[in-house]
Amino acid sequence: MDKVTALTDDPTAEIAITLDGVPIINESSPEWAVGENTLVITVTDGELTSTYTVVVTKKSTLSALTIGAKTLDPLFDKDILAYAVATTDATNTVTATANSDDAVVEIKLGEAVISNGSAATWEAGVNTLTITVTEETLVVTYVVTVTKGE
Repeated sequence: MDKVTALTDDPTAEIAITLDGVPIINESSPEWAVGENTLVITVTDGELTSTYTVVVTKKSTLSALTIGAKTLDPLFDKDILAYAVATTDATNTVTATANSDDAVVEIKLGEAVISNGSAATWEAGVNTLTITVTEETLVVTYVVTVTKGE
């Protein structure tokens, strides 16, 4: 959710919006904090006032994910959580960059933890790589299926 837009059928109605208690401009793109963000939209139409509360939860995600110089399928997008890549290399460096300095990134090949920016050693066939991004209590997991051919 990038932009906050509140609409009403009555052109004379007044709309007020706050994000975590701070007024924001209608049709603006506020800076969302990781975790819960509370929007309160108040519509005043004459003497009638209606209040709407929306809670938006932002999770920390990756801003970049690379497996050596290989091309992920589909191409990396922070909102896509599953990828595939083929390799004939014995190893490739795995690098995952979170979009928040406060996030913790854990990379696993099967059950083995791999240090971010170090090489993963592939077995012939299908290898499952999981990248977990954790910030506070929010968790996002990306899965990359790496197929090593001979």
